[in-house]
Amino acid sequence: MSDDLVSGLLSDIEQREKKAQAALNLDPESQGRWEQSEAGNVYYRDSNAQVATGQWGDLEDEAGAHIAANDPRSVLRLCRAHRKIVEDYRRTKMLLAEANQRVLQQVVDGTVSTRQEQRDFDSLHVEEAVLREVVEGLAEGYGLKTEEDSDG
Repeated sequence: MSDDLVSGLLSDIEQREKKAQAALNLDPESQGRWEQSEAGNVYYRDSNAQVATGQWGDLEDEAGAHIAANDPRSVLRLCRAHRKIVEDYRRTKMLLAEANQRVLQQVVDGTVSTRQEQRDFDSLHVEEAVLREVVEGLAEGYGLKTEEDSDG
């Protein structure tokens, strides 16, 4: 996975965070929580201020529920989780690169890895592969093209 894709994903997460934070700041008393009224409109929680209404009045139930479920607090929590996943991937990738260097140095020195070092090395490969797939899935969710998308 390219560093550009990871950087693009982090940039998109940051933009989403900024928008959610701006929406949160519009009505601080609601603490960024939105609720759907029985009429279908979406309001700031504990406030009469309307977040969204349909073109001719009430929102369709599904649209209003979707808007309410994506209140600023929820979006900020998701962004934090997405950022943590991307940072875990970067950390694992760095650790794997360091482990690769140690293995190469052992080859040059003619030394042998211990079984524990080999297990750790193998575990890093698995962890990196799993996190790569998760990050690629996140990138897809943010509308970014992965290398796999570019190949096809």
